[in-house]
Amino acid sequence: MLDCAVRALSYTRLLQPTGKDRQLSFISKYLHNAINDRFPVSDTNSREVLDHNNGDNSWEFYRGTWVLELRELARTHRACCLEAVRLPGEHVLRTLDKALYVVGARKLKEKEEQQRREEENRARAQQVVR
Repeated sequence: MLDCAVRALSYTRLLQPTGKDRQLSFISKYLHNAINDRFPVSDTNSREVLDHNNGDNSWEFYRGTWVLELRELARTHRACCLEAVRLPGEHVLRTLDKALYVVGARKLKEKEEQQRREEENRARAQQVVR
């Protein structure tokens, strides 16, 4: 069902995830929150965790890579950890999306702090040279 829905949406002009105002992140969040929580969210946080920061915001990426990868991830981790924290009635993909959001936010914050420290070290090194 999900594959058919994503395939049908990929042919519409209304929801093309290209251009400044029509990004896949927004569309995937809309589909996930307003239509069905089985549509996986593709946002900066989740893509950071799974190392998919390649800038590909196409339906082909979403359908051919993202949906399949998140389904497999949910299937793999369902028994070991996702079931333990899943809310009653919540689909396991929703639980995975929330986990990726939290972990991704932490990872991005750590990356920003690392960059800030590196910039400070470069500035100090330049002061010592002068």
